Amino acid sequence: MKGSRFAGELRWLHKVRLYPTCTQERALLEILRTTRALYNALLQQRRDAWMTRRTSVSSKQQYAEITDLRAVEPRFAKVYRECEDATLRRLDLAMARRDHLHKVSRSLVDRYDRIVLEDLRLANMTRSAKGSVEDPGKNVKAKSGLNRELLDAGFGILATLIREKAEYAARQVIVVNPTYSSQTCAACGHVAASSREGPRFVCVRCRHEDDADVNAARVILLRAESPPTREPGDARGAQQDAA
Repeated sequence: MKGSRFAGELRWLHKVRLYPTCTQERALLEILRTTRALYNALLQQRRDAWMTRRTSVSSKQQYAEITDLRAVEPRFAKVYRECEDATLRRLDLAMARRDHLHKVSRSLVDRYDRIVLEDLRLANMTRSAKGSVEDPGKNVKAKSGLNRELLDAGFGILATLIREKAEYAARQVIVVNPTYSSQTCAACGHVAASSREGPRFVCVRCRHEDDADVNAARVILLRAESPPTREPGDARGAQQDAA
């Protein structure tokens, strides 16, 4: 994959599909196994340092240790150094993202007595968009992009962290079915796909207008508050609730 950047903007991207020989494929698999083992070892080192000594291991320290490791371990010396450096950068990114999610979940639990989450089945939502020979996927490119966004955003990790912190702080967490929440009006409860106008939501029945994501969040909150027999749109959000 090659790309060109100008003033920080990606101007073009060129993808190349590889057709490795059997020998090359074995070499690639060995690189994968080695970098995977390296990633897990680097991660475990950071965890052990924090759990046992409450100290952090820096990326600079681990970079130097990779250099030492390559000098004594032929398995790691055979792998291109660029691949091992990329493994370290991925770990840094993952740790930074998890730290951010910890801060977000802590802020929500500290601010609200009740938190409402969408019951997102991420395992199903991020399943291969290509489908199968018998049941091929539709809009494969768009769905693949959404899959990457869902995984990159860490929705599953964030939900887990919220639940853990909420249980410790005696906060209530409610999980709600999100079906048609993006097409439902938070004001009158009318459901229509045509109410979505890109990032805006404009109800075709009552003309209620709002940001589409904000409207959907209000619908989720209403569902958490409303008994099954109550009509959509009758309930009103409490001040100390978060959706």
